[in-house]
Amino acid sequence: MADIDRLKGDFSVYSSGEYVVLAGSKLCIFHPDGSLVACRKDLRYADRITFLPENRLLLCSKAVFYMVDLATGSDLWSAAYIKTNFNPYDFAVSPDGAYAYTYDRRNSRNLLTRLELLTPEHEVEICELNPDPGASLDIFCDEEGVPCLLKALTETVGGRNYRVEGVRLHDFFYFPEHTNTWKTKWYFPLEEGNSALRFLGSTDRILTSGLQIRIPSTGALLPLLEAGAEALLPQDQGSPRCRMDSTGRYLYLTYLTCTVILDLQEKKVAARYDSISHGSLVGTEYWVCAEGKIRRRPFPVFEEIPPVKKVGIMDWYFATRPELW
Repeated sequence: MADIDRLKGDFSVYSSGEYVVLAGSKLCIFHPDGSLVACRKDLRYADRITFLPENRLLLCSKAVFYMVDLATGSDLWSAAYIKTNFNPYDFAVSPDGAYAYTYDRRNSRNLLTRLELLTPEHEVEICELNPDPGASLDIFCDEEGVPCLLKALTETVGGRNYRVEGVRLHDFFYFPEHTNTWKTKWYFPLEEGNSALRFLGSTDRILTSGLQIRIPSTGALLPLLEAGAEALLPQDQGSPRCRMDSTGRYLYLTYLTCTVILDLQEKKVAARYDSISHGSLVGTEYWVCAEGKIRRRPFPVFEEIPPVKKVGIMDWYFATRPELW
């Protein structure tokens, strides 16, 4: 029996390909064969799990930023940060790997945090975005390393309503005197069923609720999947919760009763599982927590879509994010 099969508890599963991280009442690191690397009981309910080059892991736990060595499980660096009220945003890492950004709200304050990743000091800087940039769905760094927010608001321009789907921020850390939060905005006509969900691997591609790809530079909408693939998706379950795998090839869509994995390279539905817990692909398996244990299911398979039960939206949200329990 592998070490992973002895683990009990509720965990979110993350995979870099070389290592598998389980976040819950403790943080555990495994090899893909299921053997244990390290178990950190002090890192409880970690979130913003982000894999970095050279087998490093960036995360938050109990109002502290940590950088962890995946090969040993030991800390490389840590620093306290301002604990936020709710719904932390994942880290956005600059293309050169020098900085990581995260966006938070605390007591009606909008905070942009920057972490230095390459310097020995690992300085943490926080600035307040003012005026309020409004509700945001995602944060990502563009090709120049500038953090961009994905928006969810409507503005009126010239008597017509437009959806604002992107905001490119000023560099407040070098120029704090800016009076506008944004440097660039992306406007698109209001369209039924095509609101923004998240950046899709870059700020040049936005995933919409209609499972299309918006190109910000032109406003064009491109198909995400090949024709007919939508038949494998659950119907009448609303917009899914979306996340990318560490390779950028697979997109996880978590609906009310199941998780669908899309192969972005092949533009097809790759697999479907009757679980809404935070799982990840590990080689030819899909690791997901069910009934207090990690289940290693074969990949790819297409499991039946369970019927929808009447649950509140917050019940569904927390069911897909065990690290917030």
